[in-house]
Amino acid sequence: YWHIGGAEVQFLKEFELVSKYEETYLFSFNNTSELIEDKRKLILPLKYPGMIYSHLQYHYFNFNVYHLLRKFILNVKPDIIHIHNNYKYTNSVLLACRGFKVVQTVHDFGLICPTGWCVTKKDYKICRGKEGLKCFSNQCVPLYSLLTSHLLPRKIKTFLRKKIISGFITPSHKLKEFLEYQGFSVFAVINYIMDIPLGTVFNPITDYNKILYVGHLIPSKGIQYLVSAFEQVKKSIPSAELHIVGSGEQMQYLQELVDKLNIKENIYFYGQLPNQEINMLYKKASVVVVPSIWMENSSVVVYETLAAGRPLLVSNIGGLPELIEQDKNGWLIQPGNPDDIAEKIICLLKNKDL
Repeated sequence: YWHIGGAEVQFLKEFELVSKYEETYLFSFNNTSELIEDKRKLILPLKYPGMIYSHLQYHYFNFNVYHLLRKFILNVKPDIIHIHNNYKYTNSVLLACRGFKVVQTVHDFGLICPTGWCVTKKDYKICRGKEGLKCFSNQCVPLYSLLTSHLLPRKIKTFLRKKIISGFITPSHKLKEFLEYQGFSVFAVINYIMDIPLGTVFNPITDYNKILYVGHLIPSKGIQYLVSAFEQVKKSIPSAELHIVGSGEQMQYLQELVDKLNIKENIYFYGQLPNQEINMLYKKASVVVVPSIWMENSSVVVYETLAAGRPLLVSNIGGLPELIEQDKNGWLIQPGNPDDIAEKIICLLKNKDL
């Protein structure tokens, strides 16, 4: 797929699990020029042949994607088609599925919001979604992009989704609420799948100075506020360390911010790591922070942290509060508030009994 995030991880885990019990077939896109096609899978390359032509194919109809997928589906004759997200060539994929029973798992708010945030970028207020001129006035989408890529194309996609898909699955009640507000039929809320071996023994916390962040380094994840908060944490607890796992567009900005705040010696950037190494960092962590400022749906990092038996600080936004039992497995923090983040990190690190 284009990139591996929480949605892709869950898709692959679900595919692996269902394949143990049912005859299962796979369709996806990738970011190479290679077409992979056999009896059990069809993986199409993402191609952009030209600006206008590409735009029409991507947002309206791509005959090649439709033809290959339709042929694959007619050969398989599936009892059910389970779609995940489907933001690439949406119309072509949906039309290829017509005539079959289709359900979709929605992994984020992108179905109802052009940015996927459902939070205005002007003042970070929660928005109910749906494209319109408010997307421009709230500084979420440039006017040209709104007029050419969102208003009409998204209305067509929404029409086809409601026409072809029988029902939707969400990992959080908050996403279910927002989808139903926009007229989508959600029939199930199913939490993500986690592989936790029976008899797992959690390692006790031995170091009370290690703060861990795992995720993309992008504005919506709020990592910039965690780094700013760490300046206060370091003043109160000089031995505190912030460990950051992930990559993204904010890497250079964050490194410059670290230098500016003079906290470079206590912050560690790992980039992307394999799951096995991330699991080791979970075991060494004193607390894991999920400081998102967008409507985070159902963070895989939260599940992984709970599986590792570590306390959490998560933003009070989106579906995150549904995963936290206040004062039992973690605390809620105010999105975009470095002072609140710092105060709660310091409280957790200084009070071992918590």
